Amino acid sequence: FIREYAKKIADKYSGISAAGVPVLPDRVTDKFLSAYIEKGNLNHIPVGIEKETLEVSCCDFTVSPVNLVLSVNQEWQGFTDALSSLLSNSCGVRTMILAPTGKSSIKSSSEKLQVFNDVDSCVKAVRDIFRIVLTRNNDYKHKLAAGEAAPEFEPVFMIIQSMSLLKTMLERYKPAEDEKKETDDD
Repeated sequence: FIREYAKKIADKYSGISAAGVPVLPDRVTDKFLSAYIEKGNLNHIPVGIEKETLEVSCCDFTVSPVNLVLSVNQEWQGFTDALSSLLSNSCGVRTMILAPTGKSSIKSSSEKLQVFNDVDSCVKAVRDIFRIVLTRNNDYKHKLAAGEAAPEFEPVFMIIQSMSLLKTMLERYKPAEDEKKETDDD
């Protein structure tokens, strides 16, 4: 009875009311954090909730080109997938996930979110990254040489789930045409 009565009074009330009491959610998801996104502001990306204060914790990804995510257990897998989704869907930033472990739960790719879950696709992604860097470097040099302003480039986030495994994969990788050449030479 009391709950129903309180709800009726609250529904009728149109004045200023107190803010809700913050509660730590059971699970912090990209959908939960997307409410705290400031479109186009990459120096204030929400990444979690502080347990003590229940405030949203943000990361400034513009400070450093490389950021490490470390965890004691396998929580990094869910975190990197959620961060990728948040960056691509809510921020509109092109995001590439290199998951040489094959452990990304994101199965579909889009224009803004690309997932590479095996050796061949990770090698393709590394080639794409190299092409992007080379093109941007050349564009930058040409603009400066022509006396023009330095170009602004769209940010591209790279999430690599295991640098050591990716490095090993790249060292051992042989394209199919190289394997064919080796068998033809024998």
